[in-house]
Amino acid sequence: RYRFRIRGQHRGTGAYELLSEPFSVLPEAVMPLNELQFAGDTLQARVGSTWHDTFKNGAGTDDTITVDTPRWVGPLDYNDVAESPIPWARPGRNLHRYAEGDEDDQQYCHRCSFRPWLDTGSFSQVCASLKRGGAALEQSCASSPEDEQGHYRFRFQTAVQSGDAVGFARGDLRDTLGQINHNAEWITLSDAR
Repeated sequence: RYRFRIRGQHRGTGAYELLSEPFSVLPEAVMPLNELQFAGDTLQARVGSTWHDTFKNGAGTDDTITVDTPRWVGPLDYNDVAESPIPWARPGRNLHRYAEGDEDDQQYCHRCSFRPWLDTGSFSQVCASLKRGGAALEQSCASSPEDEQGHYRFRFQTAVQSGDAVGFARGDLRDTLGQINHNAEWITLSDAR
C-alpha cells in the first residue's frame, strides 16, 4: 500500500503537510469491451479500441467540437480517467488540427491520467470465457482481431446451454506491459438466442 506525502512551505501560511489515504497500485487497467454478440458457438466483441467524435478544440480550452469522421483509438485505448479526487485529472480528448483535412490532425487526452504518454497500448493476450452455474468452464483465445476496428471472434468447444454466460472475466485480457483487465463483461444466454 502507498500514500502520497507532501511537505511544503507556503509564502503566506508557512509550513504544511498533506497526507493521502492509503491506496494500492495493481497491475490492472480498465479495458474497453464493446459490441458483445453471441451466435452459434461464437462470441464476437470489439475489444480494446474506441471511437471518438467529440473533442476539446486544441489545448487550454473547454470548447468542444464534433467531427464528421470519428477517430479510432487503439488497438488498446487505456481508460481515460478513473475516479479521482485530484482535480487535475479530467476526461476529454483534445483534437489538434493543423492544415486543411484530417491527415495531420492529432488527438490526445492531455489530462486523462498521470501517464498521458501512455494513451494506447497493445495486447499480449486476448481471451474470452464461458461460465456455467457461475463457474468457469472454458477459455477461448484469439491470436489477432478480425478487422482493424478491433473485433475479435472466440469459438467455444463446449456446447453452450441456456443460462450459460459468455464474455470476459478479470484477467482474460493482458497488455504488453503485463496489466490485466480489471473489468468484466458478460452475456447470459437464454433460449431465445
